[in-house]
Amino acid sequence: MGCVVRNGRLRLNQGQIFWRETGQGEAIAFIHREYSDGSQWLDFFENLGRDHQCFAPDLLGFGDSDPAVSSQSIQWQSEILAEFFSQLNLKKIYFVGDSLGAWVAARYALNNPEQIQGLVLLSPIGFEAPNNAGYFLEKCLLLPIPILPWGLKLLYPLGKLIGLGHKIQKLLNYRQQLLKSPASRRLLFQRHPSEIQAEYLNSELSQLTAPTLIVSADQGSHQALLFAQKIPQSQMVKVQDNIEAIALIKNWLKQQ
Repeated sequence: MGCVVRNGRLRLNQGQIFWRETGQGEAIAFIHREYSDGSQWLDFFENLGRDHQCFAPDLLGFGDSDPAVSSQSIQWQSEILAEFFSQLNLKKIYFVGDSLGAWVAARYALNNPEQIQGLVLLSPIGFEAPNNAGYFLEKCLLLPIPILPWGLKLLYPLGKLIGLGHKIQKLLNYRQQLLKSPASRRLLFQRHPSEIQAEYLNSELSQLTAPTLIVSADQGSHQALLFAQKIPQSQMVKVQDNIEAIALIKNWLKQQ
């Protein structure tokens, strides 16, 4: 029998937030990745909701939450979540964040250390690495004149022959996802570089005191390793898919 998922809406100072919820027990907040929403966590609800009360809000600007009415930042999203959880009277929380959601979760933990029972960061981003070619490539995908996407489409037939077709298609699919998510583009690529740089977590990760599990997929392994090196009480594990990730997180929670 599947878990019962309840939907809720709550009016906050900056807009109305939508969330999904299931289960009872210790609270877990699931923070979605860029270009997604809280529905990405439904498989996790099915397994972890048996022993925990699970919350998956749509960040403002995403999913069924209100559009963002002010300039967005990671700090701003963290403050929205702080107001949200305060309204729900949640005193202690585990956080699970994926990619952009991991960045927001880590910022939340730095701002509210007394509230955090533990952190699970899946393929985290938010660490400024030297020569970050991946970020530059992704930013080029969104240039007003789509020279890079045109080039990738032209190269795709040749790429298939030499084993690069999957990577090219993955980049093109990622571009389409970002084009459908204005909030993702604004947070990650369309702010002044100094604003984004000020939000990187490089110098602050060592201040995280909560037990932290870093879950790495292939596309996030470099950033995940940097997070693991900086966070004192952390361990990093690589997984192949959500099934492995769910089992890993479930076992880790039992040990806390």
